[in-house]
Amino acid sequence: MRLSACLAASLLAIVAGFAPAADVPADPAKDNITVGIMSGMFKGIPEPLIKAGGQQFNTLFKKFTGLPGDVMVEDDYRKLAAKVNENKIQLGVIHGYEWAWLAKQNPQLAPLVVTLPAKLPQACIVVNTKNPVLAPANLKGANIDIPFNMKAHGFLYLDKLQKSCPPGSFAINTPEDLGPEEALDEIVKGKATAAMVDHSTFAAYKVNNPGKAVRLKLLSASEVFPPTVLVYSKKGLTERTISQIRTGLLKAHKDPQGKAFLFLWNLKGFEEPSPAFEKLVEDSVKAYPPPAMK
Repeated sequence: MRLSACLAASLLAIVAGFAPAADVPADPAKDNITVGIMSGMFKGIPEPLIKAGGQQFNTLFKKFTGLPGDVMVEDDYRKLAAKVNENKIQLGVIHGYEWAWLAKQNPQLAPLVVTLPAKLPQACIVVNTKNPVLAPANLKGANIDIPFNMKAHGFLYLDKLQKSCPPGSFAINTPEDLGPEEALDEIVKGKATAAMVDHSTFAAYKVNNPGKAVRLKLLSASEVFPPTVLVYSKKGLTERTISQIRTGLLKAHKDPQGKAFLFLWNLKGFEEPSPAFEKLVEDSVKAYPPPAMK
């Protein structure tokens, strides 16, 4: 990923955090709406660029919602949920599969809006067409290369594969300078055996590099994951403030600046939670049960 793409991604990841949450039902015009975002959403983005994106948050959040905002990054989804429950932050931006883990245990939390990506999150493993293997379990210990910016759902799928395949079926290689397109190029050249990329990345590669793509085949793919969700506490912000934030987010794609950011982050916008989203959440928790408490 080039530097400019990293910067765009970092700024857009901040934009993706524009959602209402739970906190002091005091005068929102005087109190910042703090949004917590899972650090896994910034995978592969240098820390300075994340901070640079954070500096843009106040202006953009206020533009779309009319309210002052701030942002913080959290490493653990349970800690993020606890901070929303305790009104330490007003909104939480979490992966859809994390929301699936949290929903039943946190009835006071609710989704405000969900992101509307160009394609829903899904990881896949790709090999050369000359490779006769039919499944990851047949890789005979070969490396699966993981690009430096592979998102969290890819590692969740990888963990599932490791548990389901015989020991030693494959090894994991995580070069710090390997991007997804470069990983696929290495397979085309016969210099690498397998790579994990996002399914949307593989689809785009086939469109942009048809001559190379004919040498690649899909070995396996994960389930489709629910998109990122913005959650709030029902005990927090007033209904008026919640409605104000939701309305602003749902209209973000109509603003030229908002549309540009959403485009770069591969999002079409935000939408209210739908039955289709709830079904994805239900399916996700079945395929990927919550991790054991530490």
